[in-house]
Amino acid sequence: MHNVFDIDRQLSLPNDPDHLQFLKSYRNSLAPVSRLPHDLLTDIFILLHRSDLEQVRVHPIFSRRSPPCLHVTHVSRAWRDAALQCPLLWTIILFTPPEWTAIMLERSRTAPLTVQVPIDSVNSKDDVFNTSVRLALSHIRRIRYLSII
Repeated sequence: MHNVFDIDRQLSLPNDPDHLQFLKSYRNSLAPVSRLPHDLLTDIFILLHRSDLEQVRVHPIFSRRSPPCLHVTHVSRAWRDAALQCPLLWTIILFTPPEWTAIMLERSRTAPLTVQVPIDSVNSKDDVFNTSVRLALSHIRRIRYLSII
């Protein structure tokens, strides 16, 4: 099994879940992007993050969608590892869903944060949301950009 076509044929056959995972990982490792050095991959992720940061500042509604850093963790194990090891990717703190706030604060480690708190009639009455906001604001010394909208 040395090429993508052989792997795709194997993937189309019934296999146990562990073998399927192995085949998918092996197939991903053959892609040209898998040969990028870890540092270059992280630089690309940071450029994507900066683009998203500008979108959040210019159009606050973008802060309510899932961040690109989340999407790159679902591409391959290598991309996930690179993204999780790069605190700068996790600095735009999300409040929807509220569970993401703690995850992003943890993954951002000590990096400066961007916090936009979207207040509306629904989430202002939501205890879980309010707890997430308090958690983010407890990192006030790390917050570089704060907006309550």
